[in-house]
Amino acid sequence: MKNLLGQISILKVMEIKPNFSELAREYGVDRRTVKKYYEGYEGKPKTRNKQSKLDKYYDEIKAFANDFDFKIRLCKPRHSYTKGKVESSNKFINWLLPYNCEFEDEEDLIKIIDEINKKVNQSTNQSTGIQPIILFQKEKEYLSPLPSNDIIESYMNFEQKATVHKDSMIYYKYSRYSINKTVTLKTVENELHVYFNTDLISVHILSNKKINYHESHYRELIENLIKSKEDIEQICTNNLNELDKLLHR
Repeated sequence: MKNLLGQISILKVMEIKPNFSELAREYGVDRRTVKKYYEGYEGKPKTRNKQSKLDKYYDEIKAFANDFDFKIRLCKPRHSYTKGKVESSNKFINWLLPYNCEFEDEEDLIKIIDEINKKVNQSTNQSTGIQPIILFQKEKEYLSPLPSNDIIESYMNFEQKATVHKDSMIYYKYSRYSINKTVTLKTVENELHVYFNTDLISVHILSNKKINYHESHYRELIENLIKSKEDIEQICTNNLNELDKLLHR
């Protein structure tokens, strides 16, 4: 190809229009290829300008890499040897299939995954001939220390939208919490923060209780149903106490 490009350059300098078919036969290429290079084609670009779907997250990903002290390396598409870690992790899905319908909640599933993880880490790897748990002890010497807890927790927080039901309750991890608007949820340590637009409107302590009412929310819910406003405080207190007794049976 270099010889062909050199020949085309000479013809351009001499302002001679080449015989594309003859050059194609001489260099064993298609005549359309010769014409394409003669008209200025320079080959495929070494870097692509097409935007990635991840481009909008670049700043966040770069900040995460800096905070945790690692470098970002992109793997090539359709090259399995660059994605061995991903393919290896996908094996967990197949190992979990025999346990289908044998767990009731997230806690049971986590226990099953922990058991599989222990078994895999203590089995001799076919490629290295070493148990992963032993190899990891050596690899730890090359790992950078983790950043402060404040930095770690800043990446663990997440938000999700929640719709308030007719009973003024929202669902979060199998439990219900009282609120009175369509809201956004965010966990901070052991608390559930509830936002309306950008305003923090309620805070619940995360609980294993199935139903979690703030007394003020319950009061708003029933005040239109109670004729005697003087008794509403006592009614709210009594009803919520009875609810707690019912849930703890």
